[in-house]
Amino acid sequence: MRTALLLSIGASLGITAPTLAASRVDLPFDHAMVEVMSIAPSQSGRVYLGTRGLGVWRTDDSGVHWIDCSVGLPVDATVRSLLVSDTDSARLLAGTMGGSGSSGSLFLSTDAGTSWNETSTGFDGSSVEAIVSDPSSPSTLYAGLAGGALPGLYRSIDSGLTWTWVGATLPQDVHAVSISPVDPDVWLVGLSGASARTTDAGATWSVGGMIYDVRELARSPAAPNVVYASLRDPLGVAGFVRRSTDDGTTFAAVASLGYVQATSAVAPDPVEPDALLWGGAGGYFSSRTEQVVKSTDGGSTYDVLLADGPDSRGTTGYVTGIEHDPVDPAVLYVSETFVDGRGLRFSSDGGSTWSLRIDGVPNYGVDEIVEGTTGTVYAAASGRTFRSPATGQWTDQDYYGVGFEYLDEFKGMAVSVDETGSDNALFRWGYWTEGDIDGEYFIASVDGAQTWFLGFPPMPSGLDDRLEIHDVAFDHLTGSRCYVSQPGAGLFRQDDGGLPFSPFMLLDSTLDRAQIAVHPADPSTVFAANGPTTCVRSTDGGATFAPRNTGLPAAGGGLSIVELFIDPSDGDHLSCVYSDGRVYDTTDGGVGWSLRHAIDLASGAIEDASWDPATGHVFLATSGAGLVSSWPAVSPVPTLETRSVHYSVSRQTLFVGTAYSGLWEQALTLGTAAPVVDEQARLTLLVRPNPFANATSISLTVPAGGGDVHVTVFDAAGRRVRELTRGRHEAGPLELSWSGRDQAGRSVPSGVYFVRADVAGAVTSTKIALRR
Repeated sequence: MRTALLLSIGASLGITAPTLAASRVDLPFDHAMVEVMSIAPSQSGRVYLGTRGLGVWRTDDSGVHWIDCSVGLPVDATVRSLLVSDTDSARLLAGTMGGSGSSGSLFLSTDAGTSWNETSTGFDGSSVEAIVSDPSSPSTLYAGLAGGALPGLYRSIDSGLTWTWVGATLPQDVHAVSISPVDPDVWLVGLSGASARTTDAGATWSVGGMIYDVRELARSPAAPNVVYASLRDPLGVAGFVRRSTDDGTTFAAVASLGYVQATSAVAPDPVEPDALLWGGAGGYFSSRTEQVVKSTDGGSTYDVLLADGPDSRGTTGYVTGIEHDPVDPAVLYVSETFVDGRGLRFSSDGGSTWSLRIDGVPNYGVDEIVEGTTGTVYAAASGRTFRSPATGQWTDQDYYGVGFEYLDEFKGMAVSVDETGSDNALFRWGYWTEGDIDGEYFIASVDGAQTWFLGFPPMPSGLDDRLEIHDVAFDHLTGSRCYVSQPGAGLFRQDDGGLPFSPFMLLDSTLDRAQIAVHPADPSTVFAANGPTTCVRSTDGGATFAPRNTGLPAAGGGLSIVELFIDPSDGDHLSCVYSDGRVYDTTDGGVGWSLRHAIDLASGAIEDASWDPATGHVFLATSGAGLVSSWPAVSPVPTLETRSVHYSVSRQTLFVGTAYSGLWEQALTLGTAAPVVDEQARLTLLVRPNPFANATSISLTVPAGGGDVHVTVFDAAGRRVRELTRGRHEAGPLELSWSGRDQAGRSVPSGVYFVRADVAGAVTSTKIALRR
């Protein structure tokens, strides 16, 4: 179920329901990652979108207004396939992609997406790539599954309630399915690197080598024997269209679109058998274009309807679907997804003009959130930078910069200060590619991300442009001293504010994955955390380092320090966050460290962290566990997939960036400091796997002395679901399991649950996600 998600570990460590006060920030741009689109054949203007991580959305007026239809679907559902009934626009099936090893699932709605019921009995694949109905028998359905234990072709004879695997002779991923409207025993399927055809309902198959993956099979409504296949090579470099005039027995090439990725985007004309639309994204170097073309002669020649390169904001799209309106063929819809795509285009004149119709679908990711000393907050979202002054609205600061559309992957962002203590420059770094050359970039802006200092390659000298940047830190007085760590290279320093045209010098090659913190009153005092010595300090600008790790566990064996914080008002007060959720604190510059928080997480789940130095509370953005905090008053955000988090002390506001549902904020006034945790006495509770599909193991370490143990599963509303154990246990490890069933043995729905352990009065809890 789509449920509010958050684990708050407070002083009581009990299960409490915080006030729901988090709200989504309305960033000023339109964006959605649309995986699949389906038009209701019996109702003009009704369109369903299957999104990446935001479930299903519906419009009844061609995209002017949108309705969230995700209640009842799994949290963070990526929908890969949709099928709307030919006669009932409120009846539809949605096929999802499983996450964290779970299977793809199929969901049925009979009320236009208001509610859903899972109908995946018999499935065993990780993604439902295609759903089609038999034209001669609407209750007979076919589904193509990819990945998982048993991918291939599945059939249902009861309108999708139960399924049978019919792909015994096709033991590979199925991306597309087409059933002949003339002979229901003739099926075509699109495979990885081939197409397959059967004339005896799957008893035998003829497999043809297409070389490339067949991503879509589309029949001409005007000539059922005419079939178009959309192909893409495994690297996604080029795409092609093939045409068959003999019901898929043979295919011939149509005109080449050149360097175009034609993926799941073929639409035969509903009236003319030789007319079709197809599209994708492509182009050489920075001239990438989103393309939709039209042919009236079966693909021999074509005219470009949409060749949309980067606009004034630099955005481009990747076509995932093209549809004609069922009433008026001149009305066209184009769905898109890309790291910097748009979502849905609409044309009422056959493609001569287009408009964007995605306003109100907040389907985008927020990769990083940083704050300057004046209270200005910056957010990096889907290739763009957004800025919010201390008192003011969010503004779109444009794309990376004119002429620099080839910056492909964002990885981090930081703000420096000038000699007055005001914001000086905004920096961002990541990976770029341009044709056959690529590398890492590190660029700067001194006007709030409106323009950028660029070099070519866009990496300052001294740094290795083949290695990613791990962390960046500036001094707090003048901003002139910049420290950078690069995995595989080491720790570097530059004394020109980090600007791209000044060289960096290597300080220490062993500190190559260091988290960095600079003393607020002394730019020559710098701390670096990670590596064999865990934490070190330099008082001479990085010329020499000395260990400062007493009380810290050694890194290694999958354990690492993911964040290092320093108090801007006290350079001896630091906090470090380990990858398993433990947080350590020092108030004497690292001479001695103490465990402040013990939040049990899977190593590697933490994407970002923030803290409040006054209270010591931490906020963790995680992949798979949502927003995790040591402060119990934090409100949930509706996702398990978070990417970034920042607590603004000056604004008393917590900002959370999600992977799929945008930016969230909550006004948050923190209370007293959290007490230091006794490492020896603390109760540990681990759940693996998490999320899980069928069963999960619960590992409980009972502290010395043992005692009465009571372990219970609760749902997100605090209701008791199942008691796992109650009784006396001796000190040491205790292994339990939960199969996703309640006390009566009934399967519980997908969603978020809590495991609470009480051992002789010591209580801890952890959140788990069930994804069926």
